[in-house]
Amino acid sequence: CIQTIAAHTDSVWSMAADGGLTRVLSGGRDKLVFCTDMKAFESTLLLRAREPVLKLVLAPDELLWVSSTHSDLECWDCRAPLLKERDRSRGPRAPSLHTISAVQRRNIPFGASASSNLAAVAAADQPEAGPLPLVEQPCVVVQGLPAIVKHDFLENRRHVLTLDTAGMVSAWDVTSGKRVKDFGKVDFDQHRKALEEELVV
Repeated sequence: CIQTIAAHTDSVWSMAADGGLTRVLSGGRDKLVFCTDMKAFESTLLLRAREPVLKLVLAPDELLWVSSTHSDLECWDCRAPLLKERDRSRGPRAPSLHTISAVQRRNIPFGASASSNLAAVAAADQPEAGPLPLVEQPCVVVQGLPAIVKHDFLENRRHVLTLDTAGMVSAWDVTSGKRVKDFGKVDFDQHRKALEEELVV
């Protein structure tokens, strides 16, 4: 190993690079996507995803497509903000709210104390403070179907109750693989208990 980039605070699951291999993008379990300048060895926090990042694809027009454990596919336009951040780095070395040294490992989770801009500016002078995302929202979202995040079999062992990422609770028949009833946005555990009481009666 000739160099270690220590921007992330958890496992890195995906990487992408530009055509000249001057910039490397990385994302992973900490939900953060960094762009690391391989000449200056500085990492800029581009965005914070809703869920852990599974795959990064840098399109020819340099739009960044991000997939995560959430079912949506997101496209992020980081071009103009990243150019502005690079121009800042060429001038006087003023502290940045978005960029850190790529070779200095951070132990405090990013964004843990940056609840306001004032707090972020104060944190920028502290070596352990985490950077702020350069871009707040994706420019395009390709919506996917809600994913099941919780399930439990009912006592009859034929029906299973599920909770998806949209907060909807449903009952499924495992013998046919079909959804038999939607209960809407209700408390999963309480509704399961109510269904069991109905079955007992």
